[in-house]
Amino acid sequence: MRLIYAGIAWSLGVAACAYPNPRSTRVASWESRFTPDVRCQIRVTPGVSSAGTHTGSVTVRVHAFDANEPLVYTLVSIAPLDSSLGRPRRVTSKDSLRFRSFDGLEPGRYELISGAISFSARHDTIEIRPGMSDTLDVGLELFLDGYRNVHNCRPRGFRRSFESACVTDSEHVEDAIDYARSLAKPEDRRLFHMPAGDTIPQPRIIRDERICEKAGRLYGGPESPPRRVVVVSVGKLFVVYDPFEPEAAGEFNIWMVFDEHWREVVRLAS
Repeated sequence: MRLIYAGIAWSLGVAACAYPNPRSTRVASWESRFTPDVRCQIRVTPGVSSAGTHTGSVTVRVHAFDANEPLVYTLVSIAPLDSSLGRPRRVTSKDSLRFRSFDGLEPGRYELISGAISFSARHDTIEIRPGMSDTLDVGLELFLDGYRNVHNCRPRGFRRSFESACVTDSEHVEDAIDYARSLAKPEDRRLFHMPAGDTIPQPRIIRDERICEKAGRLYGGPESPPRRVVVVSVGKLFVVYDPFEPEAAGEFNIWMVFDEHWREVVRLAS
């Protein structure tokens, strides 16, 4: 899905804001606002295997976040994180489709992957204990909830005190340059208030912390935690995007375009 026009909204002039001290309260304290939901954790019910057994086993019960009833059609696999424990073990059915059991596992740490249609898959690290037969209750988020990290099951991607406000490398930068270049096509210049002509301005990645700090504030709003943003200058416009915590329009992510005076020109959903 490429560009979907989301509407033009002009704003009043925005006063310049200085790049804050990286030790500021605003940068350092946002994490307490995004504590993980208790359902992000696997609930473990311990059980004991046969006496004298060196290996362990687990039974996996997968359910939706908002329901306790086990899901029937699930995809579950388990793989040792230590290669000395052997090859990955695929799910086997035992008892019923509502419960997936793994028997005869060497003790150690394993990766458990759980998923179901319409739900967001999750990856967890579990411990297999010798002589134990544990039951694991695994909750799945609906796909869009998981994508948006609604329940804070993953660490949030807002800016921490040791991080730059500017994103200047990785595939996110290349995507932003291509995006900005597409907005500068001659046929779109009138819409985006760019100078007329046949030449597409060369996009330029911004590395100035003060500019990126300002762009992040305007992108997320005054109540948003500090952000790490890609800022691309193209002609007299700034194209701004947060690849780690993008603003949302349903299933789409928001890009914002500002003029040289940092007035909002357009929001684009992509």
